[in-house]
Amino acid sequence: MSAFDIAWWGIAGTGGMYLLFYFMPYAQEFLPGSNLGLAIALCLLIMIPLYALYSALGSAMPRAGGDYVYQTRILHSSIGFAFPFSWFTLVWISVFVAFGGFVVANLGLAPVLLLLGSLYGNATISSSAVWVQSSLGNFVVSFAIALLALSITIYPIRWWNIAQKYVFFPFTLISTSVLIYLLGTSTQASFSKALDYWGALMGKPGLYQSIIAATNSSSYSTPAFSLYNTVLLMSVLSIYLAWTMWSAQGMMAEVKSAGNMRRLFTSYLAAGLFLQWFVLFVPIVLFQHVLGWDFMNRIAVAYYLPNSVVPFYPTIGLLASMLTTNPILIVLVSLGIMAGGFFIAASEFVIVTRIWLAMSLDRLLPEWFGRVSQRTHTPVQPTILCIAVSIVAAYLFDFWPPFYSVVTVGSVMGPAAVVFVTSIAAFLLPVKLKSVYQSAPISKYNIGGKIPLIWVISIAAAVATFFVDFVYLTAPALGYNAPVPVAFTVLILLIGFAIYAARYAYLKRTVDLNKVFSQIPPE
Repeated sequence: MSAFDIAWWGIAGTGGMYLLFYFMPYAQEFLPGSNLGLAIALCLLIMIPLYALYSALGSAMPRAGGDYVYQTRILHSSIGFAFPFSWFTLVWISVFVAFGGFVVANLGLAPVLLLLGSLYGNATISSSAVWVQSSLGNFVVSFAIALLALSITIYPIRWWNIAQKYVFFPFTLISTSVLIYLLGTSTQASFSKALDYWGALMGKPGLYQSIIAATNSSSYSTPAFSLYNTVLLMSVLSIYLAWTMWSAQGMMAEVKSAGNMRRLFTSYLAAGLFLQWFVLFVPIVLFQHVLGWDFMNRIAVAYYLPNSVVPFYPTIGLLASMLTTNPILIVLVSLGIMAGGFFIAASEFVIVTRIWLAMSLDRLLPEWFGRVSQRTHTPVQPTILCIAVSIVAAYLFDFWPPFYSVVTVGSVMGPAAVVFVTSIAAFLLPVKLKSVYQSAPISKYNIGGKIPLIWVISIAAAVATFFVDFVYLTAPALGYNAPVPVAFTVLILLIGFAIYAARYAYLKRTVDLNKVFSQIPPE
């Protein structure tokens, strides 16, 4: 994989345009007063330290990187196994097919079906938009994503690169460009007319004024800017933006020139900045301008009211698509969103199976988890296991409401905590693995000639990830500190330690694991 490939892999791992989900109507209802554009900009405070951390560690252990290797070789094998196994691999396969199905169904397919059905007066197409957003519809879409993900991940990585270059890359560019075009050529006046036009087609004439009247009757007041809620929104977004690094760093074994720290950092940063500023910031700022601060909050609040007058789920993609009656443009807006929903699911299977492969080579997992097909040169059977678990998780996500919060929490809190542990490992690298550190590019950089730069980077990354998890656990508005998701998150970590203890006890008579973890996998 080239630097370009790894950058796009990182963007695919975030789901790209998928992140639009968090901006409307979620932010306005649960984090009133949050400034969407500022929340995106502040993410740099989290992104930069994490990109620096993983480019330093990745280049120190080229083509053998990842949190599992860093933590097992620098800290302890039990820590390095339990945290990545539980809060990366188990969480990822439980989260992203469910999330991907939700994104494709609700943010991608539903807007297209609803608008085309309304435009052409086809009740069957319009009713399909309602069905695809139901629990059954979401699950069917998730199931289809899982099967499609299986078909792409069991073949050699070059087929994935082809899919990135000719599906995800162009779809993301096209959809973002169309979104910017529609929002950039519109005004608040043209938006209100467009909303009334589509409202009339859906049997809701005068929809714009109806939303204003409904919110007025609910004692609505225009929220003032809230820096606190803006920071809360940033804390959620920053973890996903940092995924441009996490998803990529799991592929270090297949990256050319992985020992070049500057190239790794550039790849991570380029992917993050592209996603942050082009895919998210510009469309969001234009969106806020076109709807206006007051109405943007009103339509979100009106949607959540009992007996809502809003006849659709008011996502950014749908509201932007209402600015045109051109069916081609309506479809193009959703292409990138649907591609993001699929790729965020499929990419996790590739990464998870490679982490399992590393664990099996160290014997912490049975040999089966590292079994590679001689025909496809990929871990086919472990991938099938991932798919099976993800389908079960998607069913729970769609039909058991408490699991929705479990999935939401697991996707952000656990990974941030794993990186906090890796930050500690990085700080100890010059002491615990002196020879590795001295041969690493990062060893050339010191502050004032005395303080290793790796210490500054690791402290900054530790502070950033500790802050993020602290926010998750102390801010009720985010919904992450509820008993069920917190208990689930803790439980799977304990399960990880239990598996390690059982495996260690089983192997200790035949294998000296201390010697296994005293060596860095060869480049």
